[in-house]
Amino acid sequence: LFVSTCERAYRLRIFLEQFGVRSCCVNPDFPLSCRQHIVEEFNKGVYDILIAPDDHSNSKSRESGMARGVDFKRVDVVINFDFPESVDSYVHRVGRTARAGQSGTAISFISSIEDMKMLDLVRANQETIARSIGDYAFDLSLLDGFRYRMTDALRSVTRAVIKDTQLSELKAELA
Repeated sequence: LFVSTCERAYRLRIFLEQFGVRSCCVNPDFPLSCRQHIVEEFNKGVYDILIAPDDHSNSKSRESGMARGVDFKRVDVVINFDFPESVDSYVHRVGRTARAGQSGTAISFISSIEDMKMLDLVRANQETIARSIGDYAFDLSLLDGFRYRMTDALRSVTRAVIKDTQLSELKAELA
């Protein structure tokens, strides 16, 4: 899963954990060795979902994110929870599913006019290489039974919980 900020990554991770989903965040502010360890654990199947933020506000380099240069194994689906801010970032994100002749699925959530504009640019780019991007209309009524539990779970994901989770994760990685 790709998101725009570290806070959103941890918010999503804590939310997923409440439903028993094994997930981890690759914090771009962690040392490279910690980020590599997390990716290795994901590759081994320790985690079902890896959440990668594009936020580089505290890091020294834009290369600290996960859009480029990280060797993922067996990625079947990439989800752009937050739509990327550039065509290149989209290509690198969804390219995670096309390693070693494999195919996969990329799902992108569109939530703003800016996302729609970027989607148009991405579509135009993909058409130049004979790839198409289809629309998927999700029936939100399918979530009605889940809505109460989801709302309750989201309420418990506070900034204090996020900060505590980040701190305990960093301590565990450095130990």
